[in-house]
Amino acid sequence: MLESAECYSDGRGFRFQQRQLWKKPIAWALIAAVAYYCGCRLGFAFTFNPRPISILWPPNAILMSALLLVPRRNWPLVLVLVFAAHVVVQLGHEVPLSMVLCWYVSNSVEALIGAATVLQVLKRPLRFQSTHETWAFLLYAVLMAPFLSAFVDVSFVKSLGWGEGTYWELWQTRFMSNTTATLAIVPLSMCCAEWFTVGRPHFKRRGGVEFALLVAGLIATCLLAFNAAPPDALRPFLLYLPIPFLIWAALRFGPFGSSTGFVLVCGAVIWGASHGRGPFVAGSPVEVDVMQAQLLLQLVGTFLLFLASGVRERAVADAQLTHISRVVVLGELTASIAHEISQPLAAISLNANTVKRLLAQQPIPADEIAGALADIHNDSARAGEVISHLRSLIRRRELSIEHVSINRIIENVLTIVQFDLNRHDIIVRTQLAELPAVCGDAIHLQQVLLNLILNAVDAMKEPCVGERILQVTSINSSNGRVCVSVLDSGPGFSPESAERLFDAFYTTKKEGTGVGLAIARTIIELHGGSIHAENNRLRGARFYFFLPVAIAV
Repeated sequence: MLESAECYSDGRGFRFQQRQLWKKPIAWALIAAVAYYCGCRLGFAFTFNPRPISILWPPNAILMSALLLVPRRNWPLVLVLVFAAHVVVQLGHEVPLSMVLCWYVSNSVEALIGAATVLQVLKRPLRFQSTHETWAFLLYAVLMAPFLSAFVDVSFVKSLGWGEGTYWELWQTRFMSNTTATLAIVPLSMCCAEWFTVGRPHFKRRGGVEFALLVAGLIATCLLAFNAAPPDALRPFLLYLPIPFLIWAALRFGPFGSSTGFVLVCGAVIWGASHGRGPFVAGSPVEVDVMQAQLLLQLVGTFLLFLASGVRERAVADAQLTHISRVVVLGELTASIAHEISQPLAAISLNANTVKRLLAQQPIPADEIAGALADIHNDSARAGEVISHLRSLIRRRELSIEHVSINRIIENVLTIVQFDLNRHDIIVRTQLAELPAVCGDAIHLQQVLLNLILNAVDAMKEPCVGERILQVTSINSSNGRVCVSVLDSGPGFSPESAERLFDAFYTTKKEGTGVGLAIARTIIELHGGSIHAENNRLRGARFYFFLPVAIAV
């Protein structure tokens, strides 16, 4: 079975739940066959004068997508059911049986070459999570597979005397059509399949509104650019109208957004051309310059794929850096972690010896033994909670937004660092107001507070610091936000450092890495908040951040 695996921060992509995709291969093979049938019908509809040339031919790309998604042992089943769909639709358009069989062979050759080579090169499912994957897809699936299969296709056509035109005219027609279809259909199919198998969280309200606005703007500009009859002087200018929305889709929504936008553009080009409108229509009777349309779509599709995969690759790198930073912070807390675990283990050992001693008494004090056993149970549960919490901090994971209590997060973090605070004689003062829940990821927010509190501890380590006071406050701020502050009584920071505190790799500590505050800012901004720093009026520094309050559903 093809399974997804958690890999958000392993350099391969975002979260993949352990969920089997192909529990029923026959069902998915039937879906591939139905999609192939619909693709053939669309392909016949996407033909224009003066010759029946299709801007894109979807069936080959649909079959390639199916092979990329299913395990190789299920490929024969998919090919058999797709063959049935192919025969039905082709014979329905009065294509000779010999040509039907030959076209199925050429279609299958393209899909098999593209899927097999991409999977062989990548050694993993195609997810468009890096520029390396995009290069492999473009070279093998978009270029090599249509290039080679076009020779097979045209050879069949010429030998059976079915096509019109020279050999190279037919080869060019099929190569361009299949290349455009692969660019449009395969990325969207891969992204939709990933979304289905991964079980991605739904868009947050703002994200959903943004995506709706993006789609609306893209459709409006596509109507102006490809479904209008403007003066000749305006036609070149109108071609650029959808570009800002496509870039927006790639930057904000990654491969899924870019592939969705690109399919909308392809649909608009074909719709306009089929109705005699748009920049690719000229002459009377109406003729469509298919080559120009295909070249434009191929250039736009290639650009969007590289942009979206680059954005996603950057997100994966940021996730890796966040995870590394968390591990570094835990390394600094080695003493605290050892203390937190050793305390319940020592108590368990002490109570076990007590039970052993009590069992030797006559009569046996059952009540005292029951109390000692209860203590052993509580201490073991406490040790288990500590270990579980540390595992969650170390584990590579995606941002998981849910309703959390920021005060509880503060209390958990203070418990973790309690040993370090005691070791440096730091007095902790907390002022935690009654707050509503916030939308956030508890582990990532704990990482932010750990960074801020450990920085405060480092600032107060110097012997010149007098009374060492750490103050952590939380208040209900205005505009539906909560504010969390971490104040120390250290020397503060210089005015020169104020502008660069949250810059990556900038640090004022001798052994600092300069990534803690930068990652803290990234995490807070991903939660829709903001983080700031200022010197206290008398001494020390104050770091504080705002988070939006969770909206009740």
